[in-house]
Amino acid sequence: TDFELFFYEAGTYEITFKLIDLDDDDAVIVEYTITIVVEAGMTAAEVIALEDGDAAYGMFQVVLIATHNTYYVQDMYGNGFAIFDEDNIDSISIGDILFFQGERDVPWFGLPQLVDVTITVLDEVAPNLVPMDLTTVDIDGLDFDDNDVMFDYFGHFVNLEEMVVVDVSTPSNAHQLILHDPITGYEIVLRIDTRLEDSADALTHLETFEVGDAVSINGAMLGWFNGAQLIYTHEDEITAIDNMSEAAIIAYFERNLELPAEVDDDIVLPTTYTLNGVEYTITWASSDETVIANDGTVTQPDVGEDDEVVTMTATVTDGDAFDEDFEYDVTVFAELSFTYFEDFGFVTSGSSSYSTSIQHTDANGFEWDLLGRPGGADGFMLGNQSDGSYIEVTVDDGIAHIEIEIVRAFTNPNTRIVELFVNDVSYGTFTVSATSNTPQTFLVRNINVEGEAVIRLESRSPGSRGAMDVLSFNWETYDEE
Repeated sequence: TDFELFFYEAGTYEITFKLIDLDDDDAVIVEYTITIVVEAGMTAAEVIALEDGDAAYGMFQVVLIATHNTYYVQDMYGNGFAIFDEDNIDSISIGDILFFQGERDVPWFGLPQLVDVTITVLDEVAPNLVPMDLTTVDIDGLDFDDNDVMFDYFGHFVNLEEMVVVDVSTPSNAHQLILHDPITGYEIVLRIDTRLEDSADALTHLETFEVGDAVSINGAMLGWFNGAQLIYTHEDEITAIDNMSEAAIIAYFERNLELPAEVDDDIVLPTTYTLNGVEYTITWASSDETVIANDGTVTQPDVGEDDEVVTMTATVTDGDAFDEDFEYDVTVFAELSFTYFEDFGFVTSGSSSYSTSIQHTDANGFEWDLLGRPGGADGFMLGNQSDGSYIEVTVDDGIAHIEIEIVRAFTNPNTRIVELFVNDVSYGTFTVSATSNTPQTFLVRNINVEGEAVIRLESRSPGSRGAMDVLSFNWETYDEE
């Protein structure tokens, strides 16, 4: 008798075979035991790391059937590669879990590829599989590192109700939506790979959806790529919702109609909002119009006065049945005073090295220590974190708050980040715009350190050159009494 054994996990297995006599009360005629040692299959990352021509094997799931007798598989970690397989292309389906053996080959459309494969389908996802009625809470809690979870959910079809499109994008070889669950706040990507065979109708349908549309998901396949995602292959898998439930509308506005929690300037208050094709009118009422007017105009308390907390109430209505209030507490900071100011006019060196060290004692007797590049047009230039760039000053009469004016040094799009320390305690980071030449203000309130204080600004820019010009330090002294 021919039979097949499938082992889903590595390990040592003992299997006992018995030949019995059915006419003699199942008496055992012969019995023997074999031991099978099963090695773990490769992960996709291990396959990708192989050299061309190396042998590969493992257990993966089909997530895309593309052109040129090629399909794409992923493992439970979201990594994947292409397989060229003209012998089996017509017998597999998206969602099938298979074991393969093959040979690493040159890339296909930039993807690592295997050729000369033999496959065994371990688990078929039948076209008429009943979709799971999952919530985004269910998906958010899944652990795809667990094999049991992977087989229970990964590659199976799911239904999701009342999702809202919050982003539409077209990354390489794809069209995707980010779907937001207004009840839970969880977001998941729904994606079609445009290399999918016969994808034209599905793609055309997906392109009709815009930000703000409400949709339901009907049997899209649950996959994984840098997080859970829905693999969209047919136009029936996403449909528009004409009318959202009141609970979903309320939850959406609670999560997406926002005001800043703290301000020191006027607030832009939205007066209309479009959700699922319906335009909602928003009117605002302030609990204290002397601090925040109904139009968002802010009047800060004077220097030395306490900050004020104002409740702003938004009334949202569609002019028909929906009429709901939403409240926001907003802290309005008092005006600040500043005693000391430094614009680094003492930096005169024209060096272009990011390891230039400068020490200076200013007119107040404060000691400055700088490491970076003094060749900027204004201020002092900090390089990357790896350069060790910093600006440090030691003061003797405390620090209440500080504002630092800073701007990108060059036009490249690299990330630019600084971190502020006072007496070796971090007071947060600030990301400098990589696209604007307008100086920005890094303001830190309520530091409130008495006596001698070492103020230090360090570059936290990662990777390649993310230089920035620090234009000025402006700070206030602090005495608790």
